[in-house]
Amino acid sequence: MSRESKKNRINHFGKIIKDPDFIIFRPNNHYRINSNVILIKTDDEMALLESGKKDNPSIHKLIHTLNKERIPLKTVKYLLISHAHQDHYANIRQVQQNFHHINTYCHEKDARVIRLPFLLPKTWKEGLHYNNCKKSTINLYAFYYSVFSNVYFQSIQFPNRIDGTFKHDIRLRLGNEKINILHTPGHTEGHISVLDSRKNLYLADFVPNTPWIDPNPFSLNAMIHSIKKIISFDSTQIHRAIRGHGDIRREQPNEWEISNWWDEKARFRKFLETINSTLDLIPTKLQGKNMNVYQITNLFNEKFHRYSAIMRRFFIPPAVTWGIAYTLKLHQEGKVSLVKQKSKFLWTA
Repeated sequence: MSRESKKNRINHFGKIIKDPDFIIFRPNNHYRINSNVILIKTDDEMALLESGKKDNPSIHKLIHTLNKERIPLKTVKYLLISHAHQDHYANIRQVQQNFHHINTYCHEKDARVIRLPFLLPKTWKEGLHYNNCKKSTINLYAFYYSVFSNVYFQSIQFPNRIDGTFKHDIRLRLGNEKINILHTPGHTEGHISVLDSRKNLYLADFVPNTPWIDPNPFSLNAMIHSIKKIISFDSTQIHRAIRGHGDIRREQPNEWEISNWWDEKARFRKFLETINSTLDLIPTKLQGKNMNVYQITNLFNEKFHRYSAIMRRFFIPPAVTWGIAYTLKLHQEGKVSLVKQKSKFLWTA
């Protein structure tokens, strides 16, 4: 990407994308790690998908835009949180303080993390465990997380108010229209996508080749099930797919988040093929060898070496979550074996 092209893309951060069916509020920077906030529109009632992080995007920009579009704040009936990652829910309190009639909903599987954002998520503990961290190290990490996450997210984190949760796919009424809440786990246990009555599918972070998967024994089966579920919809049921993060590799900035369903469905099919081929690859490469999750991840992710030393040392690189998920699924199926050497997890076939 040329310097001029990169500058042009940066100019599109913080932009507002208006459509008859929705408004996308882009974050101000770092599009890969900061979520959009999306207003799902109907003729008389609205729903917000995500709260974003503090000032990213700005709550003042959100309110100013709604006033300019002559959308009364009281018509925004729901705040839907797609999943328990901070860039999607960290600004819940500020949204609730400004939208007095709003009700906040999420899936019950992610509700605890969203309610108590200062606690280290269980999935992080699992990831650190399979990443060969000792229990004492994980406990210390959890303590520092509760303190320094306030610095990272630029706000003091208090318990959040959740007005309701759901277990399964449900339908919510927005005025004279309805929206379908689809449980699409894998990225997190409680991840949801939203299908409106105008045949727009809001995917949030359930996207082809999503960089993060929950590092536990159940997530890969959940991801496969979610993909099969979503590709069962045809082009008469879904017209467009809207992502929670913009793909800045696309040439047209106004299309970063939006695809026709035919193209996105093809990418989901390719994603499923990649998962299945990787499940075949890993046992073959492990034959007669002992590898840790970093080495296994390197087998199927050629860009893995690009992660910074800080990311490797203090966080779980997203690609490693896939290495963990693959090995745990293969272990359940008896295709790889766990070998413990000096309290470290190694895998063989």
